Amino acid sequence: PEALKSVEGVSDGVVTMLAFFRELGVYVTGEQAVGMKMSSAADACGYFEALYKLEHNKVVRAVFLDDRLCLKSSVVISEGHPSASQFLTRRVAEFAFAEGSNALILAHNHPNNSSAASAEDIAATQHLSAMLQSCGIQLIDHVIVGRDGATSLRETGGFFGTE
Repeated sequence: PEALKSVEGVSDGVVTMLAFFRELGVYVTGEQAVGMKMSSAADACGYFEALYKLEHNKVVRAVFLDDRLCLKSSVVISEGHPSASQFLTRRVAEFAFAEGSNALILAHNHPNNSSAASAEDIAATQHLSAMLQSCGIQLIDHVIVGRDGATSLRETGGFFGTE
């Protein structure tokens, strides 16, 4: 917002309107995907790439799936945290129970970096997967979106030792 305001002719109203359109785009992308099959890493990566396209801040999201691995809902778990480990297992589990879902896909973005998983991302994923599993909830994948696209931790081995 501050960078936009520094442009001549851009008022607070314009900044607010642009923020509204960004949020609307994220909402529409999420709503259009309800019922979408998320049975492969490619499905999940494509969905999250579209969802994070307009995002400039770090955001952790979860999508909750039905028994056929179709998307029921998408929820923001946390925003603005510099570390993927900042999301809370309890918060994710509460959303899963509220949605009546026993399967989910987690995602977060690296807005200014590549989609490569850090050691912290992998450790947090393994911890979350184990904790959720003890509640009867399956973490299907953890997708990281960066400037270079999206990476599935399931496909790249980020789930080793948790299966």
